[in-house]
Amino acid sequence: RAAAKKVLTRDNAVRAGVWMRGYIEEQMNVELYNKTLGVIGLGSIGSEIGRVGKAFGMKVIGTKRDPSLLPENLSSIDRIYKPDRTAYVCTEADYTIVAVPLTPDTRGLINREILSKMKGKILVNVSRGVIVDEEALFRSLTEWVLAGAGLDTWYNYPHRYGDFTEHVFPSGFPFHELNNVVLSPHIGGFSVESHILNTKEAVKNAVRFIKGEKPHNIVDFKTGY
Repeated sequence: RAAAKKVLTRDNAVRAGVWMRGYIEEQMNVELYNKTLGVIGLGSIGSEIGRVGKAFGMKVIGTKRDPSLLPENLSSIDRIYKPDRTAYVCTEADYTIVAVPLTPDTRGLINREILSKMKGKILVNVSRGVIVDEEALFRSLTEWVLAGAGLDTWYNYPHRYGDFTEHVFPSGFPFHELNNVVLSPHIGGFSVESHILNTKEAVKNAVRFIKGEKPHNIVDFKTGY
């Protein structure tokens, strides 16, 4: 929503005393209602994103490696495609959210060709940076092929976690200079509540292992997730 409503640009303008208002397209908001949301990766996170999109009155489409693994009675998803239709979903949707895990198959999945067909659309990446081609994404934003992007995952990261004195730009390209991008430091999944739940589940899994029981949420090393 921040990308669609140009929240950061308007925030900076108002702080400078500039009121970006008026009946010209460049200064007006766009609606989420009745638009199409494309979710690349309808896993646990992607399915929840779809549910939220439906609450905004959006049509929701997406991709899933195995559609039969979706939760039952998931009425928020209008159409589900296999990964080979990723390009179609990206070009059909007004807003595309990338939520697939990083695997050899998904690295560079959103490439130059796909991005070039997303004229006027908004891309959000909450998975891993390298799933979207770095240079192609930057060029698409600077050339206004993409109307905007919301990026929580990146290409460069600090070496010392939690050291706020270490300054690292998130990419070799100056995304931080663009006014059609909302940047976030890979913190979308961090909250007080999620930290508590993750810690509790880790302890429960340790107890299951000690008891000889099968832990929950086992990673399949063949698929990478």
